Amino acid sequence: MMDGHLLEALSFREYRPADSQRLVEIMASAWPKLPRSIHVASVEWYVESATWRETACVSDRVVGVLFGKINSDLTSFGRLRIFLNHVTVYLKLLIGLYGRLPHRLTSIKSGISSERKIATNSP
Repeated sequence: MMDGHLLEALSFREYRPADSQRLVEIMASAWPKLPRSIHVASVEWYVESATWRETACVSDRVVGVLFGKINSDLTSFGRLRIFLNHVTVYLKLLIGLYGRLPHRLTSIKSGISSERKIATNSP
């Protein structure tokens, strides 16, 4: 018991695409000043293109997600899928499908720069 509340067990299960909406809600509560559409784009960019994903739950309610890209799991098709996913997110950002966000080109440039750094520094 902690502060009069029972600690509920944290459990993990396979990620489901339907979990993405809850992840957007979690991100929006963590970063309330950012437009919700940025959180949607982040889930599409990171979680949807991951090769490994598990959803953290408490009482069957999604409270988080663990994800990563395991290079040894990537086939040529997997690499192409991730590339196309990222291009799709960039295009949606550019043409305003995530809303009329200011500095869209700067965001894309920053995203490309970050991806290069991640690729350079990934084991």
